[in-house]
Formats: sequence, structure tokens, C-alpha cells
Amino acid sequence: MVKKVGVIFGGQSHEHEVSLRSVLTLLQQIDYKEFSVVPFLITSEGKWVKYVTLREPISSLGDLWVDSEINPSPLFPWKSNIDIFFPLIHGETGEDGKLQGFLEMIGIPYIGSNVEASAVGMNKVLAKIVANHIGGVEIVPYEIIRKDSYQSNTRVELPFDYPVFIKPSRAGSSVGVSKVYSNEELQNALKEAFLIDDLVLIEKAIVGKEIEVGVIGKTKPEASMVGEIEFLSDFYDYENKYLKDSSVMHIPARIDAKAQEEVRDFAKKVYASIGCEGYARVDFFIEENTNVIYFNEINTSPGMTEKSMFPVLFSNSYTFTELLTKIINNKLS
Repeated sequence: MVKKVGVIFGGQSHEHEVSLRSVLTLLQQIDYKEFSVVPFLITSEGKWVKYVTLREPISSLGDLWVDSEINPSPLFPWKSNIDIFFPLIHGETGEDGKLQGFLEMIGIPYIGSNVEASAVGMNKVLAKIVANHIGGVEIVPYEIIRKDSYQSNTRVELPFDYPVFIKPSRAGSSVGVSKVYSNEELQNALKEAFLIDDLVLIEKAIVGKEIEVGVIGKTKPEASMVGEIEFLSDFYDYENKYLKDSSVMHIPARIDAKAQEEVRDFAKKVYASIGCEGYARVDFFIEENTNVIYFNEINTSPGMTEKSMFPVLFSNSYTFTELLTKIINNKLS
């Protein structure tokens, strides 16, 4: 019997466009012999739009036919004829536990991490605290700056040298991230980051390889191959991730077998300790010269676009279609 999957996408965060890219890829890659799809868009203004059920791939989001504009409460009737919901909203409201909490309150089953795990994974500070508690790898040195206590243009004293990264604590897709080389640049970067979040990290820049591992499942997490991103620009910001060909993926990563097993093992430990389920991506650095492994962050709703690392990490075990089927069926079972 064909199962009906409700896919929620869009959202009101700065990652709205990434969500649109992710959902288009899913709608093109999902196995329509096993699943039909009911798309639900949350617009940038917060309106909910339901589209006609899909039973075959589409070439663009322009091929979707609007069924109706709805309020969230009419999702109630869909509990009886949609088997599972698949949130594909990245960033604020969709990835931080808010949407998950809403779905739980009205009793709708969904794919992915629950409220608590989503909130912790979205908050880079909390994720680092959990990772540090596990032990086994280093945590990238960082300082926290809060908007309400920050005095503009005041020199920020750091326990590590420049360059440093400025990161909004609760944002993904490198939105609001800057690499800076001086206190003057830092001041400007903080102002930009505070437009995204009122909690900002200043992180030491680790010179070395950026490593990523995908994890799926729940009780027995399954880790992917280890991937490496080689930058053709200074760093992997939003524009370089999605709009330019400015990086090269190396899968498997150009690290030895021992290091690969270490990061795969730690990725599963972080995933389990935070309480993730469904799927996630865990990111690391391996420092040049020392080969020290640093935990960077976890993404509980990684991108599913045509340029995303997550599905490629599993390509030795699953096609994209098979990976989606496994993630959905893991929850249905």
C-alpha cells in the first residue's frame, strides 16, 4: 500500500530558500511507488498553503498546484489520512523545536529529532556543551557574546589569536557567518550576526580539513562515509554553499582509516547523546600539522539540495531515493 507523506517546507527563517531547494530535490527523488506526497508550504509571512497530492516527480516548484490556503488548525483532519509528516524547514521555527512542538501538541507523527534534540542541535553553544561532556575529541575554542551585554565598538579581548569566525548561535547554512582578521572587522561582523541572533559565538579558526558525517536511525545509529569539503574560497559561507561552485567534496575524506573511525564513532555518540533520531549531519575539523580532531556542530535538519553533502555521504550504501525511503520507513516502523 502506498503511504502518504506530508512534507512541510518554506518557513520564516533566513534559510527559506534552502528549504525550497531541499523540498524540490525530495519531490524529485522520493520513490512514488512507495509514497505519495502532500506538500505544505509555510510562506515567509507565516501563511500555510496546501498543495495537491503528488504521485510523480516534478521538474520545478512551479509545477505544484495550490489546493487551499489554510490555518495550521486544519491539519487536524489530515491525521487520519497522512501516515507521516516530513519537516523540511531549515533554521528558526522549523529546525529549533518549534515546529516539532506544534506537531506533537496536535498529535501528528513526524520524521526527525524531537523538540528537545532539535533545540539543542540548533543551539551551537548547547551542542558544544553536550559534545564536551562526552569527551573523546576536542571542542573548537570559543567565546560567547550576548547582544544585550555587548557595547558597540568596544574592543573584544580574546584568549586566542585572529583570524576568528563569528557565528550566530542559532542559525544554519552559514547564514550570518563571517571570518575576520582584526578587531575592527570583528565589530562589523558582530553587528551583522546580531541581526540573525542575539547570541553569537566567536570561534578560533582551525587551520585544517573540514569533515562531515551523516547519521541516520535511532536506537542503533548508522554513520555514513566520512566526507571532506575542500574550499576554493576563504570559507564555506552561504553564497559558496548554494550559489557558487567554490568547493570540492572528497568522499571518502583524505584522512587515515583510524581518524575516519574516530569521527564516525563520535558522530554517533553526539547524535545519541543529544537524542536525535531520523537523520542528522555532524561536522568536525582536523587540524593541520597536529591531526587533532575538533567537534564543530551538529545539524538535525541538514540540507537535501542538489549540492548538499548529506545524501552524498551515504551514496556507497543508498541511492538518494533509497536513503529517503529508509529514513521514512525507519519512522513508520
